[in-house]
Amino acid sequence: MDSLGLLFVGAYLLRLAAAAAGTLINLKFGALDASGVHHIKASSLGLAIAGFYVAELLSAPLAGTLSDFWGRRRPMLLGPLFGIVAIPFVGLSNALIWVFAAKLCQGLSAGISTPPLLSVLADAAGEDHARRGRVMAFFEAATILGLASGVVAAGFLWDLLHLWAFALVAGLYVLSLAALAAVPVSRGAASGAGHWQLNDLVRGLRHILSLAPAWVAVNAIVGLWLSHAAFQMTRRKDPTQLLVGGFTGSEFGLAAAAVLLLFVAGVVIWGQVLGRVGSVRAMRIGLGGLGLMAVSLFLLNHSVHGPQSRVILLLVVSAVGLLVMSGFTPAALSYLGAISQGFQAERGTIMGIYSVLLGIGQLIGSSLGGVFADWRGIDGLIILSAILGVIAAGAVSRLREAAEPGPARAGQPVPD
Repeated sequence: MDSLGLLFVGAYLLRLAAAAAGTLINLKFGALDASGVHHIKASSLGLAIAGFYVAELLSAPLAGTLSDFWGRRRPMLLGPLFGIVAIPFVGLSNALIWVFAAKLCQGLSAGISTPPLLSVLADAAGEDHARRGRVMAFFEAATILGLASGVVAAGFLWDLLHLWAFALVAGLYVLSLAALAAVPVSRGAASGAGHWQLNDLVRGLRHILSLAPAWVAVNAIVGLWLSHAAFQMTRRKDPTQLLVGGFTGSEFGLAAAAVLLLFVAGVVIWGQVLGRVGSVRAMRIGLGGLGLMAVSLFLLNHSVHGPQSRVILLLVVSAVGLLVMSGFTPAALSYLGAISQGFQAERGTIMGIYSVLLGIGQLIGSSLGGVFADWRGIDGLIILSAILGVIAAGAVSRLREAAEPGPARAGQPVPD
């Protein structure tokens, strides 16, 4: 297996473990709530889970800068190690303070590992826009497959093993560590030592900030669903909403797997056409798919007494919206890779800023998602997703394909 293959495997296992641990936390508290043993508000759980995003956004820029000076390998390997440390906190206690501690460690895991991983991929893609689109799409596919596998595994493992499932997740982090340790990363891939320039970094950040509102909003949508969907679907049944309550851990896992695998299929398809469509155009199309999915999901959630044909039709429309929407993230990563190509000495720092924006978005989604879920359950999550989608669309509408800087050191914009 080549170096990029090992990196994709390591990233897949890292996301698998993180998704499994996060879903197990939701399923654990959902089961406690359903049994009447321990009631907890979605907003309280969301604030505890928000520790992940706090740690991620604080650690990512430091990890990115260190990878520019010290090389990619060391921060890349710290990611799985922090994930291993997180597991005992949530497996042994029902107290939210320990959930917060575990999510802090998991946030450090993601925040420290993501900038060097993306920097290695951007180094490998070079100036080839089509190759960059494919590489970033494959990374996104590995990430989403990891999320899908983790969610599915968590549902079944919780039903079979309950708290012992957390021990298996620790083993997944160990496997991720082994795969990433085998990636041959040369010190030359982090050639910023001695050449890192503040003025160049400021020019690069100016390009990133033009994408920031959309990237934050979309990641807030991801964060609110990852943080609250499992709890909402496995809690006590709400007779007015089809998707609130009444699902087992396994049923939720299968539903989540279907959603995430559809997303992966869309990402892979988009990866083949990004070079021709253009990153900004793909982001705009993706947000149109988000709007379609939000409307169809809202109608689906209010089909409690509707005919089966209506449910099936709305599921199909939601799936189409998801396939279209999946183009946003690889397009945004390709856009970011193009920016970093013009600032190679500062690439790790730029990728760290990407992770900060991702963490801010998911922190907002996790926190606000709890408030909206307490207000209207799944309806609340859909309404918040629609609001954030409008914000993202407004930001992307102001971007231009020509905003992607090419290989010029000065960072001057060139056509997409």
